[in-house]
Amino acid sequence: MFEASTMELIRKLERYRELLAETIELRSRIRPQSEFPVSMHSDFKKRSLMKYFWPYLVGGIGGGSVVYAITAFIAFYSMMNTAKYTLSRDQASSAATRMMGDVYVGYFAAVIIALAIIFIGLKIAKAKQAAFNKNCDYMNAEVAERYQQGQLNARMQSVLDDDLREMRMYESMVPEDFRTPERVTEILALIKQEKATTVDEACVLLA
Repeated sequence: MFEASTMELIRKLERYRELLAETIELRSRIRPQSEFPVSMHSDFKKRSLMKYFWPYLVGGIGGGSVVYAITAFIAFYSMMNTAKYTLSRDQASSAATRMMGDVYVGYFAAVIIALAIIFIGLKIAKAKQAAFNKNCDYMNAEVAERYQQGQLNARMQSVLDDDLREMRMYESMVPEDFRTPERVTEILALIKQEKATTVDEACVLLA
């Protein structure tokens, strides 16, 4: 059975070895805190459908208006050209009726074109919005995950700082060349085998 002083020395050396191993592990895992975001809330904001849809909405209305204007101009020009060479009231009335028919055709064509552009644009806008927002969700999740990693990193740094402060109480017991978990284990083995009663004696045997 070991004496009380030897038991106390063994306890301190075992604790010192534990701290050495833990600090080595922590130092291998800890990264600079600047690599992690300071907040889990990112700047990646989702976009509304109108962000992508409005050019098609404007384009549809504008395109339909242009088609209608061109059709109406052609119909009116055709009627006026016909009126120059027409003396009969019936022929003039017929030309006016044709013009109105052409204007209505142009109106329906303009509506169809406008609706087609808007419908196609809506599908394209939805696809673009879905793709952007999906990527936004991914980026936000990545920022949140990295923030959590940063929190863990900060906790490990705190544990390391506490370990280093505690290690200062034991460092004076062991020469600098023996301040590794492996060397402390060798010192402990000699003391437990009663081949040495002090750290200095064990270090001489291991030198």
